[in-house]
Amino acid sequence: MNKRKVVIIGAGHVGSHCAMALAFGGVCEEIVLLDTDLEKARANAMDVADACLFTPGSCTVHVGNYCYFRGSAPQARPNAAGHAG
Repeated sequence: MNKRKVVIIGAGHVGSHCAMALAFGGVCEEIVLLDTDLEKARANAMDVADACLFTPGSCTVHVGNYCYFRGSAPQARPNAAGHAG
């Protein structure tokens, strides 16, 4: 069985909220956060992973790099205002 993986570029407010919504919605089994600020990405990944403990599904959340795009299908990407572009 293939795992559904989502890679989010940008671990700021929008990226971390997207990760939280995906995790709570049971949309995927793996979320990878990418950001130029590695510490921010780690902190937000830990916050989302901690929140996943209280959801019925199992979703892993971690920080990665661009090699994690392998196996991810491109989808709509929100711009800075949060609108799909």
